[in-house]
Amino acid sequence: MSEEYTGLSDNSVVAFKNERIKGLNRELELYESKYGLLSKDFYELYANGELPDEDIVQIDEYGRWAAFYQIKLEREATYETLAQQHIVTLRASAPASELALAVR
Repeated sequence: MSEEYTGLSDNSVVAFKNERIKGLNRELELYESKYGLLSKDFYELYANGELPDEDIVQIDEYGRWAAFYQIKLEREATYETLAQQHIVTLRASAPASELALAVR
């Protein structure tokens, strides 16, 4: 686990990562509303070089949108790994019918 999470419980790390993903989703929603396109679909066009690249301001905006989306994908992958590790820890701590989820 990263030094960023030293001292946090597995549950806290998972929750922290989830909050960071939500923050990125808010940023992405601004672009999606502005351009009427989901980030996933935009990113496909962007990665394939199918968007115009004459306007420097638009190039910059597309670059930021693509970067936010890439970071989101990376954070989601990390979140999934951490969540699965947390589930393994929960299962090891008690029988299936007695698992206790901590309230944040």
